[in-house]
This record gives sequence, C-alpha cells and structure tokens, in this order.
Amino acid sequence: MGTLVDQEWIMTTAHCLHVGAYQLQPQFIKVELGVHKRGQGKSSPKLLDVKRVEVHSSFKADLGKLTSNIALVQLAHPLNFTDDIHAICLPTRKETEVLRGGSSGVVIGWGKTTNKTVYTDLRQANVTLVHRHRCSWALRNYDGNRLLCAGFLTSDVTCISDSGSPLMFPVPHAQNPNVKRWILGGILSWGLNTLTPGCHSDYSHSAYVDIGSYLKWIRSIVKPKKGN
Repeated sequence: MGTLVDQEWIMTTAHCLHVGAYQLQPQFIKVELGVHKRGQGKSSPKLLDVKRVEVHSSFKADLGKLTSNIALVQLAHPLNFTDDIHAICLPTRKETEVLRGGSSGVVIGWGKTTNKTVYTDLRQANVTLVHRHRCSWALRNYDGNRLLCAGFLTSDVTCISDSGSPLMFPVPHAQNPNVKRWILGGILSWGLNTLTPGCHSDYSHSAYVDIGSYLKWIRSIVKPKKGN
C-alpha cells in the first residue's frame, strides 16, 4: 500500500518493492489510485505506469533488518487531483516535534477478518502513539530513533496490517489554528499482525516508519511545486 504525497510521488515501504533481495524495476510496477473497494474504484480505475523508484540507501532487503524501510515511487505522468484522489501533506519539522506519546491519529488499510479473509472495503482505525518500548519486539530490527509505535484503541480493528498503510494526524493549520490539516506522520512498516495469518487482539501495537526522521531525504527527491 502507498500514499500520494505529491502529484507524481507515492510513499511506501521499501520492502514492498522487493522480491527477496531483488528490487522491482519501474516497468514491473503499476499503481491504482482512488480505490475504496478492492478491485473497484469509484469510476473505472486504471493502472498507472511508474518511471522511477527511490529506495532509501540505508535499507537492506532482509525482513529481519528493516532499518530505513521507506521508498518513493514516481508516476510516469503527473496527476490532476480530483475529489477522490489528492495528496496528503508532509509534516513540517515543527509538526513532527509534537507527535509524542498520547497523540491520536488514524491509520487506513484493508486488513483481515477474524477468519483470515481480506476485507473488500477500505477500513480505518483510531490509534494512539505510545512509548517505543511498547514495540520492543521490533527494536532489535529498527533504529528506535526513527520509529513510531502506535496502538489501536479497539481490538476489533487490530487487523489493519497492510505494509505502507499511512498513519495520519490532524494538526492546526499554520494560517488558521482553528482549521485542522492532515499530515502523514508514519507508514506501517510491520507489526505482528502483518506477520501472522489471522487477526489477533493481543498484537495491538505496530511499528511505523517515522516520516519526520526522513524529511531531509524526502525533500531531496520530492521538490515543492511553485505556488505551493
């Protein structure tokens, strides 16, 4: 799963773009946007071509070591935004500093039911950031300073487990504090629910790539458009 952050760039996890140790080349990747139901968009979705893939240089294609598990995919042609297809805002450095334990956000994904089938409708769940030690099972494989740990508030939605799922937070708009804007705080790298075949309420915390830790790298690739 990926998240549109620009008219032509999609953010996802690096391991989603690998088959074993091999990185997928652009010609073998297709992108589908604006889909709320598997296999069906609001209006005849089409597969979009990709022309470039940027994987963080620190990533290693080994599921046992998922440091810097972040990548950017560039579409072959820039998009025209619609009511159903739009980019989420990247956070500012100041905004990332307020994402601490207790911050509430939303994660979306397809997920699995308790009988191990995949939901056909896109789902969302409220989550709360907690101290990194709650994801201690992952810290052996992560740089803890580049990790967000978030837990689901209700056990019935702990199966949202798509790698690359966006973790989004509402923050006050710089020009009007009374208005909220949504920022991308993290992307789901993996949790125990991504590794197990069913849905388990015991595994309620998942590890996310901390977008704020990679802003410099992201901005070196995704250049702000004039007028934005």
